[in-house]
Amino acid sequence: MKDTKLYNLIFPLWLLWIFPAVWIIALPANFVIDLTVAAIAMKCLKVTDIKARIKRCIWKIWLLGFGADIIGSLPMLAANFVNADHSTAFGSWWNDVLLYGINFNPFSNVYSVIFVIVCIMLSAAMIYVFNSRIALKKADLTDYERKMTSAALAVFTAPYVFLVPTALMYGF
Repeated sequence: MKDTKLYNLIFPLWLLWIFPAVWIIALPANFVIDLTVAAIAMKCLKVTDIKARIKRCIWKIWLLGFGADIIGSLPMLAANFVNADHSTAFGSWWNDVLLYGINFNPFSNVYSVIFVIVCIMLSAAMIYVFNSRIALKKADLTDYERKMTSAALAVFTAPYVFLVPTALMYGF
């Protein structure tokens, strides 16, 4: 019993940001990243009066970015609730291969890395949609500027942290 490790009680890194202690770091860091990416994108697009335009939309960009990250993490969370029977080949594969990869090391197998990358792409797509259709509407940008700024935010602020192997922290 002394050698028993309760790995199922340890949350994977992609889920940690939901808990309050992590928000102390995540909230301001995400705000600065969102602000920086939006400003650089607008500067590259030669948008005038960037400061005033960003003031009108940065809070929505920031909040909707968290919403997009939550949407992208839902399939990973949902995968943990699939009750796959270990006695079947599929159940054994689901629990031992796919879930291990999703929760501890996406790079442990091709299925997990693809699953996690699809979740990141889902978040990125939602970042783009939320920014182009909602957050940047009041920034008084042209359609092209709004879409390009949204694309930059989607590419550079997608939750790549989903790929971080938490197994390194737990000695797997």
